[in-house]
Amino acid sequence: MSIFYYVGLDISKFKHDGYIIDESGSIINNCFTFPNDQTGFDYLKSILLSLGPSKENIFIGLESTGHYGKLLKKFLTSHNYNFMEINPIHTANFRKALNVAKIKNDKIDSKIIITTMRELGFKKKESRKPEYDKLKLLYREHIDYTNQKAKYLVKLNNYCDKCFPELQSVIEIKSEVAKYLISKFPNLKSIVKANKEKLFSKLYSISRGRLSRSSFDKIIDLSKNTIGVPDEIEYQLAILAIKTIESVNICLKKIESQIESILDIIDTPLKGIKGVGIVSVAAIIGEYGLFETFDNSEQALKFAGIIPNLDQSGTKSTYGKMAKCGSHLLRRTLMNLMLPLRQSQPYFYELYHKKRQNGKHDRVACSHMVNKFIRIVFYLTKNNKSFNPSVLNQ
Repeated sequence: MSIFYYVGLDISKFKHDGYIIDESGSIINNCFTFPNDQTGFDYLKSILLSLGPSKENIFIGLESTGHYGKLLKKFLTSHNYNFMEINPIHTANFRKALNVAKIKNDKIDSKIIITTMRELGFKKKESRKPEYDKLKLLYREHIDYTNQKAKYLVKLNNYCDKCFPELQSVIEIKSEVAKYLISKFPNLKSIVKANKEKLFSKLYSISRGRLSRSSFDKIIDLSKNTIGVPDEIEYQLAILAIKTIESVNICLKKIESQIESILDIIDTPLKGIKGVGIVSVAAIIGEYGLFETFDNSEQALKFAGIIPNLDQSGTKSTYGKMAKCGSHLLRRTLMNLMLPLRQSQPYFYELYHKKRQNGKHDRVACSHMVNKFIRIVFYLTKNNKSFNPSVLNQ
């Protein structure tokens, strides 16, 4: 009769720790350590082989620890070992329940992983298509660059508050027109001395025809009497901010181009929904895939934390704030997506305003939209159907 073995692996950056017991709870290996390199992986393989030839009888558990365990997981997959990724929240709860003295070390952690895995029931980590992981990496990188851009736009805005605060009443500081004026005129009061026809022609071209003559004339008038005070150091920092923003924009375009090339080979109804940009599509597919591992839309909503907390006792049930478990980046993307979605889709526009009229806060109304959106996308994906907005109102 075959014996089952449970292997708990505690992941860290430079080394990993393991603990092994059999199905009866007897200790097989009381904590072993191996480095995060080929020698260490070969050592782990030798230990696993010592447990017997049947890999199906070896249940390996490890915490979901981001990129630290990525190479180890690839190694296990390449050698046909099944493993389960465990949410660190679960292991933390078991550690609190079983470790009264509040002692934490790698040996205890690897034992807790086994305890958690046995209590939750072993669930093999399903392999994902590499395209999903690429999209996940790209959309998260896109968010990082977008945050960096926003930070430098704030710096640019602060500079204009000091040297030409009136400019923001005519044009946005993030516009190409504003960045050009700041770059070419260290003292923005000197705009009034420029050749007005040449300057207007240049700004009109930069704005692609969006800057009107009246707006240009207003900028000239405001520059004559601005209360702003120029400063050489602050000007140099503003120039650096502009160059950084331009550099970030180039990076964002390259990331979006890579996302598009991957989405070209993925068949998803998301690409046919007006108001859903390619970065949002990348986020949803990068996190969910094509919902292969989800049995219903409720599971998909729980994965993103777009569900209310529930406190139930006896006959009383109380729904609280959003659970906010799961990927906060996915949740952020979905919530931000609701603005362009309701601007492009009448159904979601009506849903949002209906919730607002019922007294719901903006974020609460958006969460209802996300709930409906995920259910629709889940149904379309599972049934291989295209998005048809006219059907939603029926």
